[in-house]
Amino acid sequence: MSDLLLEAADGPKHRISAIGSSSLAKGRAFAERQGILHTSRAYEDYASIYADADVDIVYVGTPHSRHRINTLDAIRAGKHVLCEKPLAMNAREASEMIEAAREKEVFLMEGSLSQEKLF
Repeated sequence: MSDLLLEAADGPKHRISAIGSSSLAKGRAFAERQGILHTSRAYEDYASIYADADVDIVYVGTPHSRHRINTLDAIRAGKHVLCEKPLAMNAREASEMIEAAREKEVFLMEGSLSQEKLF
């Protein structure tokens, strides 16, 4: 998570505006641990993140088995997606996610944060 908090001197500016979690308490605790509770909204589900008009990009950091559905839900909502490694559980899932991003004309990228454990 600390990687997402870094600001590049000559790069685009960003902020973490919302945290989605399986519970409101977990989301708030996560935001507090990262020092962003005062600047971020915490949601008790992921659908609220996808519906938030202030969210442009979603970082999917859920368990690997949830990457496909969480990524597809975000794409369907018109959000750009940075999905933690592995992008998908198999090539079929990855192809489905890539095709959905192409159809919706949103950015999809596999990436990873630093080695720190998020949850």
